[in-house]
Amino acid sequence: MGKLPESSQSTSVLVIRSVVEPKSNYLDYWESLRHDFFYSCAYCTITEHESEGINFSIDHYEPQSARPELVCEYSNLMYSCRHCNSLKGDLTPPPDARDAGYRFFRPDHDKYDENFEVQDRRLAHKTKVGEFTINFMDLNRHTLLRLRELRRKLANCEEFVAAGVHGLRNYKIDRLPPGIRAKAVAIGRQAEEAQAQLQDQIDAVLRAHAASAILGLDEERHIRAQERSGSLTQLKCTYPGSWRGRHR
Repeated sequence: MGKLPESSQSTSVLVIRSVVEPKSNYLDYWESLRHDFFYSCAYCTITEHESEGINFSIDHYEPQSARPELVCEYSNLMYSCRHCNSLKGDLTPPPDARDAGYRFFRPDHDKYDENFEVQDRRLAHKTKVGEFTINFMDLNRHTLLRLRELRRKLANCEEFVAAGVHGLRNYKIDRLPPGIRAKAVAIGRQAEEAQAQLQDQIDAVLRAHAASAILGLDEERHIRAQERSGSLTQLKCTYPGSWRGRHR
């Protein structure tokens, strides 16, 4: 039976970023982020498929309000479910707090199993980074407890329960969930003479498992955004006053 390359979460991060061309609008990175983050939330690990594909957005790890120069910097962008993005908001720990470990987990820099572990269905911290992220992202909310229980029923795989589809990348094929295992084994047999291509092909299987069937490239979103902006500008001219609740 084919096996994944010998590695483990303890020696790798969950997200490996692609090299992408710089964009002038961060929304143009949408498809690259979906791909690099395995169609999964950077913080709670829920996949588009698990969330039914309706609640994802682009999060700025360093908030736009704090670091405007990083608004279109790909390395600062995270693929995030809207719930985690909303909870994170523009919370920006000061340097002293960060030095003490009080900052959000980064799946492209930090090693997941060095910061978190699953105890029953609950996510527990191993570090200050883990503690801070669990607390301020509410990573033991009811929805996520149910998600981890469902994952456990699908596979006897703690990495999958905790880190989602990312965790399966470094797992032995014979311990993958049945629906993924058969495809991965077939790929492994086909790639015995091309070991360098094996991980990429298995990654493609995992991405297909995580991706939503209804989310995809929306080529008209910029047009609609301009139309909304123009309509709002006209309304503001017609009806002067505060149009944002935070200013009241």
